Amino acid sequence: MKNLLMSSVLATISATSAMAGDAAEGEGVFNRWCLACHAEHPLAPATIYLSAKLGPDLGAIRANTDLEPDYIAYMVRNGQGSMPNFRRTEITNDELDSLLAYFQSLKEAKQ
Repeated sequence: MKNLLMSSVLATISATSAMAGDAAEGEGVFNRWCLACHAEHPLAPATIYLSAKLGPDLGAIRANTDLEPDYIAYMVRNGQGSMPNFRRTEITNDELDSLLAYFQSLKEAKQ
């Protein structure tokens, strides 16, 4: 029960942060820091990996609108595998909020 409550609180905080950011600025953050690996291109390294793992329709990360804000924030700050972590001196907390708002706008546009 405690874990469920904590997960709910984290999701609410992340969703609130995502709404506080600016989606247009978030697209710029994505283009600067993420696009080289996560482009909608068959030779982008993260797209290759995610296509193999999740299927070709979800390989390009912007196509995967099921990603939760807290998961995106965690991956940005902690990295995984060949994805580096990004410190607050690289992607500020405000820029991260904007990146989350950008992903939320992609999700809303797909609905």
